[in-house]
Amino acid sequence: MKLTSLSFVLLAAVSAPASTVLVDNTLAATIASGDRANIRGFAFRPAAGGAGPAEVLTQEVGLLSLSLHRPGFNDATTPLLGSASGQITDASAPVYLKLYSSFTGGTAAGDLGTFLGASSNGISWSEVDAINGAGVSAATAAPFESYTYNFSSVALDKDTTYWAVFSETADSSADVANFRLIVEAGAGTAGTGYLADTVQVRDTSGVARDWGVYFTATVHTVPEPSGTLLGVLAGSYLVLRRRQR
Repeated sequence: MKLTSLSFVLLAAVSAPASTVLVDNTLAATIASGDRANIRGFAFRPAAGGAGPAEVLTQEVGLLSLSLHRPGFNDATTPLLGSASGQITDASAPVYLKLYSSFTGGTAAGDLGTFLGASSNGISWSEVDAINGAGVSAATAAPFESYTYNFSSVALDKDTTYWAVFSETADSSADVANFRLIVEAGAGTAGTGYLADTVQVRDTSGVARDWGVYFTATVHTVPEPSGTLLGVLAGSYLVLRRRQR
């Protein structure tokens, strides 16, 4: 067997197979009235799921989808609509979710870090309202009805915090929109709907809040080579080199 052939076979064996993992950052507890907000963006870290299997995530993952949860109350749950800064144009305007390396809270280009990717689909508030059903009451509405943003495997580090920002555009422009979803505005703890940080949400004015966003994310793991088998590969390489000499 040629050295190059052996190297190829061993390299094919040293990588673990990719898998799809669901990261769950929701709570089973009922959301108290008022724990919902119009926000510009929120912090997202793949390994921050409260019930998510962070230990099975590889260091690099590819984001496939991010599901958010709309308030289950029909009273005062509409996002801010109009022409002011951050307001979406109307309830039928599609709102996209874009990922950035950082977000200071404003709407200028300098307020956003490196653009990483945008959702392939937009969600309008009228669509989200239809998911829950119009005219539902606080007593009967389900507070965890979700809507999902899809991504084309955006490459992320599992331990890095990124910013998911709402926008009416699907490109890398600095457009920032306000959207409304369930948040935990009470005394949450890291791993139960919270990231381990005090800056997790930017409200409609760009002010930092420590509210925790309820989300589920689907990622696929990026195979990593096994250190042991890499050692075998290196040893085999040295043996074959000596034989060739």
